[in-house]
Amino acid sequence: MKRSLALILSCLVLLTYSTKIFAYSNAGSCKIYDGTVFVTWYTIDENGAAHIWASTGPVSDPSSWTAQEISIGGVGSPNVSIPNLHLNINSGNVFADWEYWDNDLSIMRNAVATYPFGASSWSTQVISDVTTEASGFFDNQGDVDEDGNFIVTWSALDNETSNLVVRCATAVTDGSTAVWSPSFIVPGADPLASKKAAQQLKKTLPTKK
Repeated sequence: MKRSLALILSCLVLLTYSTKIFAYSNAGSCKIYDGTVFVTWYTIDENGAAHIWASTGPVSDPSSWTAQEISIGGVGSPNVSIPNLHLNINSGNVFADWEYWDNDLSIMRNAVATYPFGASSWSTQVISDVTTEASGFFDNQGDVDEDGNFIVTWSALDNETSNLVVRCATAVTDGSTAVWSPSFIVPGADPLASKKAAQQLKKTLPTKK
């Protein structure tokens, strides 16, 4: 009887721990420029929401690094991609890009956080401004040049036409800020004509948990 009771209690303990969501961190990317380091990662809180973070500071004194949450609106998301860092070693301009679940629109979207040379903090904004398109293919790519120009491309599914598109957003650095232009479909990258193929790919898009 005692052995049976002990077994039942053990099962209850295992069940309790298996259903609890534990907070943890997932490393993203790191860059260094002229003695200054940039590190990105995301954390999962006890409610299962992911938060994007970045830390910046001198390589010689890690204790002085400054961490800043760069999530959109400072609000966690149930689904995010690892934040990618892009740095031009000639200019010191750096930015991070990632995909995240928009709780209000119930779609995956693309966001960036920029840190041009001379800035004192990160500036975050959404660049997938067409709200009828869902990202979530996690194929976003970015780059930056010595003049402070930024570019990000990604794939998205048009929810109104069920066609796939390849979209792009660019930015020009003006002093310590980066001004992003409205996103646009890459010229020559016409939406797929086959709606059947797009519908098949749509099934692979992340959904809210």
